[in-house]
Amino acid sequence: MLATQRRPLHARQERLEIKRTRRFPSPKDLARKLGHLDEYLDYLLASELTHGSTISQATRSRHPAPNTVHIYARSDNEAVLVGAGLFGARAALRTLRACEVIFDWAHDGTQELLDEAADGNDVARAPGD
Repeated sequence: MLATQRRPLHARQERLEIKRTRRFPSPKDLARKLGHLDEYLDYLLASELTHGSTISQATRSRHPAPNTVHIYARSDNEAVLVGAGLFGARAALRTLRACEVIFDWAHDGTQELLDEAADGNDVARAPGD
């Protein structure tokens, strides 16, 4: 079926003497070419902060338990999961701290939590190690 659909396209390509078809450039390539790469990167950052990464969107649960952090991974290695959880918790705390400073929000112990997370926890360890 696909071959029958492509036949007229190839005939037209030969008739118009088009040597090869080109792919449409990616949004990133177009932004770079047209001098708007900074705006494209701003969009990506805003999207990441608002919606999470593409992987997190694809794997998130529709019904998460309240007051929990969910990590979706193809690993049974507890050290990897603990490391990912610690990384995520630190990133969330850093984001909260930055917002507190930028927007002059009242803060209640965020910096202390960041300091506590940094004390001796630079290497992920599985529970019980």
